[in-house]
Order: sequence, then C-alpha cells, then structure tokens
Amino acid sequence: MLQRSNIKIVDIEPSYQPSLCIVVDAEEDFDWSKGFSRDATSVVSMAEQYRAQEIFAKYGAVPTYVVDYCIVNQKSSTAVVKEFFDQGLCDIGAQLHPWVNPPFEEEVNHFNSYHGNLPFKLEREKIKHLTEKIIEVFDYNPTVFKAGRYGVGKNTGKILKELGYKIDCSVVPYLNESSEDGPNFLGLPDSPYWFGEEHDLLEIPLSRVFFGKSRAIGPVLAPLIESAFGKRLAFQGIFSKLGMFEICTLTPEGRSEKDLLALLRTKVNDGHKIISLTYHSSSLGINGSPYVKCEEDRTLFLRTLDRILDVFVNELGGRIIPITKLYDEFKK
Repeated sequence: MLQRSNIKIVDIEPSYQPSLCIVVDAEEDFDWSKGFSRDATSVVSMAEQYRAQEIFAKYGAVPTYVVDYCIVNQKSSTAVVKEFFDQGLCDIGAQLHPWVNPPFEEEVNHFNSYHGNLPFKLEREKIKHLTEKIIEVFDYNPTVFKAGRYGVGKNTGKILKELGYKIDCSVVPYLNESSEDGPNFLGLPDSPYWFGEEHDLLEIPLSRVFFGKSRAIGPVLAPLIESAFGKRLAFQGIFSKLGMFEICTLTPEGRSEKDLLALLRTKVNDGHKIISLTYHSSSLGINGSPYVKCEEDRTLFLRTLDRILDVFVNELGGRIIPITKLYDEFKK
C-alpha cells in the first residue's frame, strides 16, 4: 500500500468544483500520554457530537464517521451514530485501533499500535472483525477505511480490497514516522490517486500543505525535516520561527484559525480540487483528547470548524461532499 509505484493520479477536470469531505475519527477517549491499553474504552465524548452536527447542518454537510471497535461495540456510542445515519446526516466508515480490536493475539505496545506492522493474517482478522461488527450493528457495508495512527502497511491495501473497501484516507503527505516504527508517506501524492493492482482503490490523503514565503522548498526539505535527525533538532520549528515556511494539516485540533484558513486558501488557489477536513470525535468532549481541556477550548474548536466551512463555501466557492460519493464520481 505504501509503494510509490503502481499508483495513478486521479485526473480531475479543471472545471471540477472544489470539494471538501469531512472525516471524523470516531473513537474512544483515552489519555494519549499514557500509552496504549485494552482497558481504555470510554466513549463518553460521542454524546457531544451533536455540537458539530449543528454546524454541519448549516452547510448541508454529511461527514463520514470512521468508527473503531470501541464505538461500534457499545450501545451508547452506536446509538449516537445510528441516529445521525438513519436521518441521512452522516456516512459510516471503519477505523482500526488494533490494541482495542479483537482478536487479541498481539502484545500491546508501540510497535503493534501501527496495525500495518502486524502479521498479514492478524491484521486481516482485525479489520474483518471490525467490518462484520459494523455490518451487524448498522446493517451497512462500509467502503471507507482509515488506519488508526495512520498505521497502514504493505498488506493493508490487499486486505481492504478483499473486504470490499473502495476508499482509504490514511495517508498523511510529507509525514515519515519510520523512526518511530510507523509508516513513511514521503514521496506519495498530496492529491487523490488510485492504487492497488488494478488501480481500483481510491486514496484521499489528508489535506496538508506548506505555506509561507519560502513554501516552495518545503516539499524538497521534507525528507530532512521528517528524518530522525531533523525531528531531534526540531527543524520544522526552526524553519517556522525563521518565517520561511511551516506545514499544516486541515484540522481544528491544535492549529489557529489563521493557519487553517491560510492552508485552505493555498490548497484551492494552487488548483487542488479535493480537500479533506478531519478531527477526532474525542475532541468534542472535555479532556477527551489533548486539544480540548475546557469549555473555552471547545467553543474555540467549534468556532474554527464553522469558520473553515464558511470560508470554503462562501468565499472559495466550494461544495461539501460525502467522501463516499467521490469514488463513483472519479470512476466514471
């Protein structure tokens, strides 16, 4: 799946309207600083998702909740998603957190938290188990997949194809986590592309861009910035402080509204037609994620989310589209 060969960039007509899809990582609340535990399965924050849905309703937006096993295995959280889904207010995809997703055969540790590091059979069984649980609970076959921790591996694409998935949204352009046992996305496109032996799986990467006065050299320096040496010396922060460039992902988590709108305008002005907005469901709860610690944080988070959608639709002339519809649009 991480092969730089055997991919085909989606050919999008210049007249194609800029389109934004929303992917919500619907998952358990847990303290990200404490490592991984099979017992960290709280889904309290799911009850707060209506706050974002109220914003989506203003723009006719239909997000895709990529649900992990903790969400789909507990009635309180499935009730939330099912209510939105039954009303046509959301789509459903799958997200794998291997440490809380059966079968439980592997040791819980950092290496195994990237499911692409697992043996083929075990990775397949975990994704299969999750998929079957989603079908059981929602009577719906998911076609969108996202790897928890973006942890795809060499076998993930083959597994997704076997299980009927059509779209993956795990790739983070310019990111290299290989020094931490994670995936290396350097060299992969930052726009949609087909992958797989028959070019019939669609990748919708996260929207990530370099911006600033020297942003053109950002992609060139990305391998250095993302190397173990570059991370140790905090090269990314140094380039930012020098006013040269910085990299930003389109998420209201941990970034200022100013940076996110700069990203949005840069992507559209550069001719990118597909924009991906993402965040974790846990960020709508207080202390559900590192990004929202109090009510003031949540208010700012929601205001930023609203502002992103407002600028995209009303200033940049874009539309908001469910990610599930992109496959058929591009496959025509």
